[in-house]
Amino acid sequence: MTFVRRYGLRASRLLTLLVFVAWASPALSAPIAYDEATDPDLSRTGSPLTTFTLDVGTNTITGAEAFLTVDPFIDLDSFAFIVPAGLTVTSVTLSLTGGSNTFARWSLYSGSANSLSGTFLTNLGGIGGTTPVLSLVPLSAGTYNFSDPAIACGPCDEPQFFPYTFSFEVAAAPVPEPASLSLLGLSVAGLAARRWRQRRQN
Repeated sequence: MTFVRRYGLRASRLLTLLVFVAWASPALSAPIAYDEATDPDLSRTGSPLTTFTLDVGTNTITGAEAFLTVDPFIDLDSFAFIVPAGLTVTSVTLSLTGGSNTFARWSLYSGSANSLSGTFLTNLGGIGGTTPVLSLVPLSAGTYNFSDPAIACGPCDEPQFFPYTFSFEVAAAPVPEPASLSLLGLSVAGLAARRWRQRRQN
C-alpha cells in the first residue's frame, strides 16, 4: 500500500515539503573583495557613501587614507555596508599595515548608509602594524557605516599613507530549524493519525 493511499494526499505533500526543507542546498555566496587600488575610490566623508552588500564568507575592503602634498591634501575614506536578512556578521577585524608612526580610526554607526548618520555604536582603530578587532559582534541584519575617519602620524612623511583592510566574517543567522522540522513532523503525524481514525470509523 502506498503512502498516499494509506495516509492521504495532504500528508504526502507535507512529507515532501519536510524532505525539501531538510535537504535544500544553500545558494552560492559572493563575498566582497574590494581593493581601492584597482576599484573606484571609496567615498570621502559625506553622503552618499560607497555601499557594499555583504555575503556569506570573508568580505574584504582594502584601501589607503593619506596626507597629501597637493590638493585635496587629505584623503579620508568612509563606506556603508548592508547585512542582508538571514545573515549575521560574526567578526570584524581592521588590519592597519602602515608604519608604527601612523594611527587611523573609524566610527561605526547603525541604521543608515549616510556618513555620520544613524546610531553611534563604537570606534575601531589603532596604530600601524596592529589588527584591532571589533568587540561589538555579532552584527545582525541591517545597514551600517564606518565614517568619521581620523588619521594622525608622528613624525609624518610627505606624502603619508595609511593602508588598511577591513575583514568581515559573515555567516547564516542561526534559525530554529530543528524546532521547525519537529513541528512539520508532528503535523504529518497528526494528519496520518486523523486519516487512520477516519478509515477505522468507515
